[in-house]
Amino acid sequence: MGFAIGIEEEKLQEKAIRGIPQKVAADCWFTSTGKMIPKMIKYEDADGCRHLLKNIEVLKSDKKYYAGIQMYRYDCRAIVNDRVQYFILCYHPDSNVWDMRIP
Repeated sequence: MGFAIGIEEEKLQEKAIRGIPQKVAADCWFTSTGKMIPKMIKYEDADGCRHLLKNIEVLKSDKKYYAGIQMYRYDCRAIVNDRVQYFILCYHPDSNVWDMRIP
């Protein structure tokens, strides 16, 4: 039997991200201090069409724990079809997988 105290308790209390995760391929920039910044993503929609999003603006980035599993969350926006689209990118370091969620 184990007990969570202190910072571990905070790790378990993150709320789930809303939206259906959609797998994406990501191109990232790494700073000299090791900070990861997504710059471009590719994804396939429900109709099978492939899309490329460049010039992603990261509004906020956090290291989060969902159900005790580490994840990097990026709140982003980009111009899609002459409109601003807000979305969330998540990087899962345990499996090296990126996904996108549109709230």
